[in-house]
Amino acid sequence: MKTHMMRRCLRHSKITKGQNLRRFILLLWSKEVWKLEIRELSISELEDAANLIRKVFLETEAMECQAKGVGFFLDSVKADSFLPLIREENYLLYGLFFDDGGLAGVLGARGNYLALLFVDQKHKGKGCGRELFDYYKKRIASGEEHYGRITTNSSIGAQNFYEKLGFKVAGEKVEIFGVPYIPMMMVI
Repeated sequence: MKTHMMRRCLRHSKITKGQNLRRFILLLWSKEVWKLEIRELSISELEDAANLIRKVFLETEAMECQAKGVGFFLDSVKADSFLPLIREENYLLYGLFFDDGGLAGVLGARGNYLALLFVDQKHKGKGCGRELFDYYKKRIASGEEHYGRITTNSSIGAQNFYEKLGFKVAGEKVEIFGVPYIPMMMVI
């Protein structure tokens, strides 16, 4: 219903197909209009990003992991662990922000490998994950290096989401350090 309402409102607005809708996107939820911004995260925003990732992981994925896997993941997702990554030339770390300044989602990738994609549970199902992914996909497709595919290691619970984006299972379920995942790939 909301998606249909959003399409209808956008169709009757003054927004043309030629305009860049990725920087600021109109989303309609409960008859409210929200503006989103997707941009690279700054060093000062790394702690907020790490907190969002840990929170969503504990709410949605921790139950799939062994106890050692939960500890391993939480230890690996800290603000200071992102600092060396964002200094790498081919590592991308994006945040999705609402007009009130609140961080709603985080995407991290190294080249064509999608390393993480987390959206705050209160915004789940509103298209935030897809918007982050589409932004990343366009960025790497328009870059100097064209990889031809995107790979990721999906959590068990996120497999359906990735399949809706166009990913296909690329291997058997694997468990490393107590964290299970499914290798997936998308041809671009």
